[in-house]
Amino acid sequence: LAYAQRSYVEATKRQVAVDAFLDKFDLGDDEAGLLDFYNFEGFVASEYNSLGMDEEGNNPWSHPAAALNVVPNPSQGALEEAMAFLNALERLTVIRRELTKAFGSGTSDLSDGSSEYGHASMMDDSGVGGGGGQLGTHSALRMMEHLASRQERAHERLYQFLQFFLGIGAAQPSSNAMMTAMAVPTSSTDTGRSVSASDVASHGALGRFMDGDEMDEAFNHPVVRRALHVLRHSRPHRVHALELIAAGRRTEVTRRFLLALTSGYGGMAPLEMKAHDPVGYVGDMLAFAFR
Repeated sequence: LAYAQRSYVEATKRQVAVDAFLDKFDLGDDEAGLLDFYNFEGFVASEYNSLGMDEEGNNPWSHPAAALNVVPNPSQGALEEAMAFLNALERLTVIRRELTKAFGSGTSDLSDGSSEYGHASMMDDSGVGGGGGQLGTHSALRMMEHLASRQERAHERLYQFLQFFLGIGAAQPSSNAMMTAMAVPTSSTDTGRSVSASDVASHGALGRFMDGDEMDEAFNHPVVRRALHVLRHSRPHRVHALELIAAGRRTEVTRRFLLALTSGYGGMAPLEMKAHDPVGYVGDMLAFAFR
């Protein structure tokens, strides 16, 4: 009886802590809706917006031409909605962390149903949101599992958006197209690039960018910077995204350098015109790389 009383007191304290926590940190309806269905529709051309995430799981980024129809500068409303999604995803991480602190090892003990406190701390699930207002440990465990699943899906959509917005990973042309991109460029204008399928193949990961500087602007977009910060809670997604970004940036820098050497870049004369002067030649290459 003393053991049962002690278990009851511990369970009651835990329930009170969880109730207070939920009153302060529970996700709102708007946040839950963003985490479940938002998919950066404002960053893709309007003809693809009708394919946004819904109850049936439609995805505007699944269309083959979505990678070529990214909106680099969306409306203010689209930016605010994207930031609201990222803020909700960040807050979900805080909620999961606080839930883990509130329950400690009790939830992990209950994961296999063999905890010695299991029967003492388990409450009727009908009390959740009902007349009793009680939240048992089993219910909290299921809540954390649901939050983890919701967070994982949101991270996956965020990771997919980064690939399409930056033209990397899944949004990058096939390996055959990349072989075509290895040819040394011969145009010194580097502007007015067509976005046809054949031109995308000839420019590799730069398919959606009209010039090299647009890639730099995309990498420094506030939504991209914020998204990479939020992805720190999903290390595999963040590490792989950074690897893809580094590879894409390396490809672009190499392309610009070859362009500057052979036919000029940004209004400059070809650097190879000074090949007869080793000091000037190397100096110009270093200056270009520094710039």
